[in-house]
Amino acid sequence: KEQADFENALVKLYEEEIIPAVGEGLCGAVYTQVSDVEDETNGLLSYDRKVCKVEKEHMRKVAEELYAEIKS
Repeated sequence: KEQADFENALVKLYEEEIIPAVGEGLCGAVYTQVSDVEDETNGLLSYDRKVCKVEKEHMRKVAEELYAEIKS
């Protein structure tokens, strides 16, 4: 319901599940919900794709952590 809740859940997913799984052999992950569609609101962008619902800096930090895990 709140943008911050969605963003926190997404970051938590990466930090607690995806990044640790790299060390166990995970070699790829895809977030398929780029934008909201119909009744679903779990997209990175709003239905009209005018609003990015996740702060770019937070996702950049997640990407850097993921890259560091891949390199180690």
